[in-house]
Amino acid sequence: MKKAENTTNTPAEPSQIPLPLSAPPPSSLQPSVTPSFPARPAARAAAVWRRIRNPRALAALGAALAVILVVVMSRGPGKAPDAEVWRAAAAEFASEHGLALVSFSESPVRPAGATRPGEAENRGRAVTKLPGALYEPVEARAYLADELKLDVSVPEKIERLLAGPGATRIQQLAGVDPKDNGSLGSLSLVRETAPAGARIEFDVTMSATLTNAGWRAHVTGSAPVTAAPGGRPLGEFDGRVLDVSRESDVEQIRRIVSRGGETLARLEKARAQFYAELEAGGDRALEKVAGQFRAGAFFLGTLAHDPSGENSKSPNHKSQTITGAEASQWNAGAAGMSPRPEPAGDIADKNVRAPENGGAEDELGVSVEVTGVNAAERTLTALLRTENGWSDSRAMTGRFSSDPATGLPLLTLESDAAQAARGAGPLVGDEAALRLEFAAQADALTSRIAGWQGNLRLLADAARVSAIARLRAAEGRLRAEFASGRVFLASARPTADGGAHEEFLLRIKKLDTNGALEAVLESATNHWTRTVRGGLVANRHRAAGRPLRLESGAAERVPGAARMGLLGADGFSLAFGEEGGAFSARTADGGTVTLAPASPRDVAAVARRRAELRELAFLVVREGAAYDGTLARDGGAGERVRLRFDRVDTLTGEVSAVLDSLAWPGARRALRGAVEPGAGALVLETGDDGAAKGGANARESWFGGGGAFVFDLDLSLREIAGRSRGQWWSLAFPVSGGRATVLPSDRWPADAGAHVWADGQWRALPANNGRVKRSLLQKTGRAADTVLSWVWLGSKDEEGSAAGTLVFDGDTPAPAVPGAGVTLLFRGALARPANVGEEWPLLEVAPLEMKKAGADRKVAMVTVTKDFASAGDRRETTVMEELEPGVTLLRVGRSLPPGRYAFYAAGAGGAAYEFEVR
Repeated sequence: MKKAENTTNTPAEPSQIPLPLSAPPPSSLQPSVTPSFPARPAARAAAVWRRIRNPRALAALGAALAVILVVVMSRGPGKAPDAEVWRAAAAEFASEHGLALVSFSESPVRPAGATRPGEAENRGRAVTKLPGALYEPVEARAYLADELKLDVSVPEKIERLLAGPGATRIQQLAGVDPKDNGSLGSLSLVRETAPAGARIEFDVTMSATLTNAGWRAHVTGSAPVTAAPGGRPLGEFDGRVLDVSRESDVEQIRRIVSRGGETLARLEKARAQFYAELEAGGDRALEKVAGQFRAGAFFLGTLAHDPSGENSKSPNHKSQTITGAEASQWNAGAAGMSPRPEPAGDIADKNVRAPENGGAEDELGVSVEVTGVNAAERTLTALLRTENGWSDSRAMTGRFSSDPATGLPLLTLESDAAQAARGAGPLVGDEAALRLEFAAQADALTSRIAGWQGNLRLLADAARVSAIARLRAAEGRLRAEFASGRVFLASARPTADGGAHEEFLLRIKKLDTNGALEAVLESATNHWTRTVRGGLVANRHRAAGRPLRLESGAAERVPGAARMGLLGADGFSLAFGEEGGAFSARTADGGTVTLAPASPRDVAAVARRRAELRELAFLVVREGAAYDGTLARDGGAGERVRLRFDRVDTLTGEVSAVLDSLAWPGARRALRGAVEPGAGALVLETGDDGAAKGGANARESWFGGGGAFVFDLDLSLREIAGRSRGQWWSLAFPVSGGRATVLPSDRWPADAGAHVWADGQWRALPANNGRVKRSLLQKTGRAADTVLSWVWLGSKDEEGSAAGTLVFDGDTPAPAVPGAGVTLLFRGALARPANVGEEWPLLEVAPLEMKKAGADRKVAMVTVTKDFASAGDRRETTVMEELEPGVTLLRVGRSLPPGRYAFYAAGAGGAAYEFEVR
């Protein structure tokens, strides 16, 4: 009985485990397969380890490994490559160079330097031979005339005849073999440079590598010992090859030349037949094509500029980039082309560039519109346009003819220099006479213009109308953008060297059919305006990327405006380019001016801002207003002065004022100048009027010195302050402490409380139970605040925090006044607590909220101190003047919108009053 094999004790190699073709790898088999190891691996491993730890066993194991290594190395393919390995490498080298190996001999001198195991190097000499002869070309004309003394005029005539049109057809009609037609070009003459079997020797360096298949060697370097002959194998020459080194080939050359006269006569006769055929077919094709051209035909496409052509010398070929959107606008007209429309996606994604002197990738959109046809005379008239501008066209006259080379119809368009549209770009704008030639088909024109390659395709009627509308739209969009009545927000940003940021409105007043426009530049902060003129440059080549031009001369400058700005500059000229939906231009000093379309809301916002700034400025600078302040010299003591405004023109901003000395009675100087509300500026000039009036006693002061002074003053609701130009004098006048000598009425009311100027009289304001109501949390103080702050946030009674709500719930009718120029008066003592800063007004006006008619009117308040509250940022801007002790005037700094308003006297214990704006 056969003994069973123990498959447990001998594990199979992983590569020998049979698996089904569709089975997953062993690691992914489920369920797990029990490994083929002994049933008791732990015990067997312990026994093996005990044996290995024996010193004798370790020595025996090392000896066995050494023997195995020696056996393996001794069984290798050899310690060094043999001679056949090196010879094979030399033979391969010779074959690679078109040679045959004759012999190879190893050099007795081996390469210096040791090599690694499995690598070897060698040197030797390889003797090779040419398997076939080598030849060099011989110039046919010189050989025939100089060496054979033959007449080459006939072969030259044959060569010229066959260089013309229809060579293949002419040879076919003449029955002449193109390879033996008697022309110089049909002869390929050669001369032997090296015979077959010529030997060439090389010194070579080799290296070899030991692989599984044995040693593999190759040549790493070579140097010829004998000079290598020049030339090429005979099979590498074209045409009929004749070796001038062989007498038989020389005789054959003589026979070919001798029968050249007969061949020439046959070819000339065949050429006449060819032209007769060509003329008959050409007339038929020409008549067919010319008859299909009609007035209104519209051809559209692109021509690629080839700088090698003669038209590349044109002075009009300036570089300009046309955006992908503009290119697609032109090419969109080809969407209805027949028979092969351009794919829209390919066009929209690329930039098209007008031709320049270089770069064959440059393209130009071109259209030809036929305006008239004379079929009998085969002539027509047309208009040539390019993508640079639809409005610029060039009148062309055309005629049909046949191509003498192919017999195909040609259309030649010509125009003299007078028809050029100057500055319109290539072709249309070329200032010299223009001649264009196209291969004509009924539905396409293929360019044969020197320097231009491409096709123009005929558009069907519906596509023609649509394409022309789209091409015109490029110019129409620009005209629509700047049509009469359009308004733009203009912003002028200066350079770092000076100037101020300015905001304007640009109103387009008129745009005529030629693109000329008139506009008005309006300050966004005051009444100043400046007339500007300019135009739209629709042609992109002429516009050079800046289609809008605006300019204004010195006669239009605004006298009171700063000369560094657009309104006050002596003159300016701006060229605007479009980018990102906005137009921008550079000023002469490097600043930037941008234009963006203004919506009605934008225009209204500018008007409101302009009105508010004017009201604020003229709230301070007003007729009759007087302010006490200081005139000081740098490093010196100040002198008390009073500034009084005698005349204020709120329309032009011009003012007349007087500066009085309070230290020297009667010392006075007259001032004149202008207010710039937007900049919050006031410029006052003394003029060169000599010493001040009444200044006899003030000779040591500024008033007695005379001379011209210009003061640049800043306006605010707190003060008027500034310095003299180029000198060392300064002025400062606190506004809140100023005195007004002219009031809305000759006298103020005698009753205590608040009053408003309405309908030419002072009217008392009702209190209507106005008081500040606090929440329960605010009333309980800090103790309750600590307990309840988690349910009511922001209730701390600290500066700037919520103090409660000012509420009016009375029903006494409140006086109603217009929103412009609201003037209030408070009779009563006002006191500022010691811990309340100047930034908190003693009197203020704030709008009230009312949810419905008859409901309570409210405004949220903030805490300044425990006993002083304010409406905070809800309050209106005002100017306060103390007329006399206990009488205070308050003017509101803007036109108030309709609604209810609170007049709150924080400096009078929180007295509150109410009025209405209608």
